[in-house]
Amino acid sequence: MRGRSNPDLPNQRTVLLLGNYRPTLTLARVLSKHGYRVISGLHGCDGGAEHSRFVDKIWDHPDAEAEPQEFLVELGAFIRANDVSIVFPVSENFIMYFSRHPGADACGAKIAMVDQRLVGQCLDKIYMMELARNNNVPTAAFAIARNQNQLLQTTKTIGFPLVVRPEESTTRLNEKKALFVVDEKDFRRQIPVWPDGQAGLIIQKMATGKRHNIYFAAEKGELFRYLHAVISRTDNPDGSGLAVDGTTIEPMEKLRSYSESLIRALDYTGIGCIQFLVDEKTGKVSFLEINARIAGNHALPEFAGLGLSTILLDLAEGQPLDTTSITGKSGIRFVWMSGEILAAKIAWSESEAGTGEVAKRVLRAIGAAIRADIHMTFSLTDPKPGLIALKKVVPNGRKLVQRLRRFCQRVLATQSTQSTRRKLS
Repeated sequence: MRGRSNPDLPNQRTVLLLGNYRPTLTLARVLSKHGYRVISGLHGCDGGAEHSRFVDKIWDHPDAEAEPQEFLVELGAFIRANDVSIVFPVSENFIMYFSRHPGADACGAKIAMVDQRLVGQCLDKIYMMELARNNNVPTAAFAIARNQNQLLQTTKTIGFPLVVRPEESTTRLNEKKALFVVDEKDFRRQIPVWPDGQAGLIIQKMATGKRHNIYFAAEKGELFRYLHAVISRTDNPDGSGLAVDGTTIEPMEKLRSYSESLIRALDYTGIGCIQFLVDEKTGKVSFLEINARIAGNHALPEFAGLGLSTILLDLAEGQPLDTTSITGKSGIRFVWMSGEILAAKIAWSESEAGTGEVAKRVLRAIGAAIRADIHMTFSLTDPKPGLIALKKVVPNGRKLVQRLRRFCQRVLATQSTQSTRRKLS
C-alpha cells in the first residue's frame, strides 16, 4: 500500500475512516491537512477513497453487517498493527454498527461519533416525530404499521396522499427510500402485500415543498455552527433520494428556532443534519429527521467554513470544543454530478425514462456542474476520485448512439404520420 506519512511528525496520529462514500473524500482531505495519517475502509456505497492522494492506506475489511464478530476481531488486529488512535464511522451503516456493539471501543482506539444515546434517539423516527410534535415543531400526521392489516387501516386513518417509508433508514422499500402514494389504487399497486424484510413501515401524510438541510454543531443543547441549504434536485424525479443540486441561503428564522428547540430537547452534543420540508407557496413546514452523523454532502459545510470534520475527533479525544459561533454564508451552489448522471443512467436502463428525458437530465447535470461553487466528489487538488466516479457512470457510447438513433427514427415516423393525416384531412 502507498504511504504518505510525514517524517517530520513523529507523533502523527492515525485515523481510520469506515464507510467509503462521498463524505469520506472530504474527511480525508481535511484531516490530512490537519496532520492526521488517514486510512480508509475499502467498502462503501460510492467508493473513491482508494483513489485519493490524501488517503495513506486502504483496508479491505470483512462485511460488518454480514459478519459482525469477524469484523470486530479483524478491526482490533488492524488497529494494533497500524497504530490507529481514532476510528471514525462515516456511513450510517457503521454508525449503527458501533452504536449496537458498545464493546467495539475496547479494540484500543477511540470512536469518533455522536453519543450512542443520541444516535439511537435520532434513528428512532417515531420517537423523533413525537419529540418534534411535543416541542411545537410542525410535523405531518404519522403512524407506524407492523403488518399489512395495520398498514391498510393506517392509510384510511391518515388519508391520502401519503408517504410510506421503512422504519429502519438503511433499508429500502421497492428499491427506494420512500414511496409516494396518491390514492388507494396507487397504494394497492405499489404495496399489494407486506414487503419482505420490513419490521415496520412509517406512514405519514404527504407534505409538499423542497427539502431544507440544516448542518450544525452543538454542545449541551446549544447550537454554535449553522448552515442552511435548500435542495433543488435529488437523484429521484419525485424529490426523494439523495441531493444532487442545491444552494445555501440566509437562515430562515422559524427553521432556526425549530432546530434550536429540537437540539435543546435532545441535550445534543456533536454534529448533524436536520431536514425539513418547506412549501414555497404556503410557507408550511414539516420536520423530517435528524441525521446524527457526517452528512452525505459534507463537502458543503466544510466549504462554507463550519469546520465540522474535527469536532467529533475532539469529542473522542476528550478535548474542549471550539464553540465559536459560525453561520455559513449563503449563495453557495453545490452539486453531485456523477450521482445525477448515475440516476439518469439507471432510469434509462430500466426503461423508466426515455432517451430524450435522460439526455435532458444529463445535460442539466453538466450545466449545474459548470456553474457550481463546490462538487461533492471532485476537487482540483485531488481530481482522480471524481474523474473515476464520472467515468463509471457515463453511459456506454455505442448503446447511447443506438438508443438515440431509434429515438430519432420514432420522432421522424410520428411526424411523417401526422403530416399524412393532415394532408388527408
